[in-house]
Amino acid sequence: MLLNYQYTLIKRKVTSPQAAGNILMVYAPKLPGDTCIISVVKGNDSLTFDNKFRYISRFTVENVCGKTGSRYNIGGDLASTTIEGWRLKVGCCDPEGNYYSCYSWFGHNGGLALISEKKNLSKKIISELVNDVMYHKVTEKLYAVSTQKNVIYEIDPSNDWKVKRRYLKPQDPPDKQVDYNSTSCIAYCTVDGYFYGRTATKQLFRFKLEDMVENIKSLDPLLYSHLTHQKYIRIK
Repeated sequence: MLLNYQYTLIKRKVTSPQAAGNILMVYAPKLPGDTCIISVVKGNDSLTFDNKFRYISRFTVENVCGKTGSRYNIGGDLASTTIEGWRLKVGCCDPEGNYYSCYSWFGHNGGLALISEKKNLSKKIISELVNDVMYHKVTEKLYAVSTQKNVIYEIDPSNDWKVKRRYLKPQDPPDKQVDYNSTSCIAYCTVDGYFYGRTATKQLFRFKLEDMVENIKSLDPLLYSHLTHQKYIRIK
């Protein structure tokens, strides 16, 4: 780069500067920050300039999988994985570098997909509509919110991504209960230990791990009856 200041240097260690008249050519350190202070140092003397040097970062974007004009195909190696015709929504990563993404076709048909560069594979984890997913560092599991009423999926990456269906305890008193239908996002706060979510009815609610149960029938028979009647859950 060329700096049009008399003998100027970025205020970071640089090597092999070359001077020509009132221009000094230097190598800028990699990613020194957005805006850098420019100064020149010679022996015990130094001078800082009012003008600052702005570092412009450029990043390489690489395609992981999918291709323009392709149809939906999840399940197999990344070369055969195509997602162009289907819409990828929000997603998250785990410490192993696996990527999890919710997908749907204009709000119809969809699920949660795993994309792993390390294993060179894609995999359908959930084949029902999912609005959001997050990785929990403490439990080392994933939690995804469903478009179905009161359903939260718990996914265990250490157990071949086994999916467990869980439900939130109804609040008491009944008039204070949250309409969990179609929860659209989920996040975890490390400060207070709560999960936070927002419903389609624009309610913000929170819950803890112990507020999730597996047996919805013993928890709330009326809700269980409603869900099974609507074919929201399967009865084995």
